Amino acid sequence: MKNKWFYLISVILVIGAVLLGACTPTTTTTAPETNQAEDAPATDEEMVAEAPAEQTTEESTGVTIEDSAGNVIELAGLPQRVVVAGKATPYTLGTTYVFEEASERIVAQELRGLTIPEFLSLIDPKYDEKIQLEMDASAEQIAPVNPDIVITKNYVVKSLKESLDPLGIPVVGLNMETPEVFYKDINMLGQLFGNPERADEVNAYLQEKVAYVKTAMDGLADEDKPTVLVIQYSDQDGEVAFKVPPVSYIQTTMVIDGGGIPIWADEATREESNWIVVNFEQIAAWNPDVILVIDYKGNPQETAATLKQSDLWQELNAVKNDKVFGFGKDYQGWDLPDPRWILGYTWTATKLQPDRMAGVDMTAMVKEFYRFMYRLTDEQIETNILPIVYAD
Repeated sequence: MKNKWFYLISVILVIGAVLLGACTPTTTTTAPETNQAEDAPATDEEMVAEAPAEQTTEESTGVTIEDSAGNVIELAGLPQRVVVAGKATPYTLGTTYVFEEASERIVAQELRGLTIPEFLSLIDPKYDEKIQLEMDASAEQIAPVNPDIVITKNYVVKSLKESLDPLGIPVVGLNMETPEVFYKDINMLGQLFGNPERADEVNAYLQEKVAYVKTAMDGLADEDKPTVLVIQYSDQDGEVAFKVPPVSYIQTTMVIDGGGIPIWADEATREESNWIVVNFEQIAAWNPDVILVIDYKGNPQETAATLKQSDLWQELNAVKNDKVFGFGKDYQGWDLPDPRWILGYTWTATKLQPDRMAGVDMTAMVKEFYRFMYRLTDEQIETNILPIVYAD
């Protein structure tokens, strides 16, 4: 009997110990305790322990970049406030926005071009939040924006640096005038936005399209290459003018890689940095097999058709052979140094060597391009892009 009572009392004591343990708080940190710990000031020991970790984080976010003009820029971290300014902003903006981060980090931009606001509002959901700078914005306009960096075209870097360097505002330049330097510019922007993977994707896309054209031209003999004139048309106050691009510009690369001979190249030296005015007498002397007509302010297809109706132009070989084409264009010309150059590069080859490029559907390529480069939906492309594509 005594043993039974002893046994019963032991069982009761064990159960009581178990229940008491279950009621005792464990060492697991609950949400309220975590919040309290975050709110509490750190002890001296904690601050000493955390200091090296903070220093390592700062060092790991440092960015060193070199632009196409050879300027080396060291930044403490990825720039969060970016300004795009200076001449040629339609090209620098168009190139910068292939990175989705541009929408978040561009805080101010200088607008130029007839259609750039419409295009930017299409590709940037935060376009209305951007500060719009005046043309040729000075340091007095740029500095109050408090930028971490200013992006501009390479030939504007020097003038902006002179006024912004004393204020501690770095300036970086994009070149974009040939495929090779364009790839470098994209890589630099990938560093700037902390997204080198996107830079690799963009360059891979462009290089694939370039490789397609070059492969199509394999074995093409010189005698099978047409002489080609790329000409910019303008009509200001009723006065018609024509210009040809410098040899170093991307239009020359398009013609050479696309299977043609740039007939103006002997007159437009590589040292030229601006479009060169030519008259009709010079055009007639060249008498090219193919003429590609650029019209930045109008419809290039209509301009090409008008020129072909001229009595003077009807004596040219290109007109006789119905080889005068309006250069491809949508919001901007496809001959310009922004990502659309790959459309112009491919389109040029289809006009110069149509048999070798018979497998290319330019409408399909335009859709693919805008989906990939600017993340537009098919509906956006159908509604906003295709209706303004001008390409013979």
